[in-house]
Amino acid sequence: MLDFTPLLVAAGLLLVFVLAVVGLVLLVRRQAMHQGHRSKMRPPRDEPRWASDGAPQRVGRPCAACSEVFVTDGEATACDVCEALCHANCLARHCSATHAPAQAPFRGGDA
Repeated sequence: MLDFTPLLVAAGLLLVFVLAVVGLVLLVRRQAMHQGHRSKMRPPRDEPRWASDGAPQRVGRPCAACSEVFVTDGEATACDVCEALCHANCLARHCSATHAPAQAPFRGGDA
């Protein structure tokens, strides 16, 4: 009777080697495609689309009155006194709490 054990072991090792090489090739190709895709997405740094219009970033910042984060740029309104960003309906509350007229001190002030 023939013993096929060495042949089966050799075939198994060959199969593992082929799968490892194919996996490595696929991994290298995926990395190369990902690098090429990333560079195609971004325009060059000197392109005018990268230029800022000088306006401060508003989206993602919290409201000065209620502390909720602005989701769109149109939600934010700047305070005329301190330029803090507030929602339109929070602006009056911010101004009354932050910029309220100072009360005269108990002594030495004009009363």
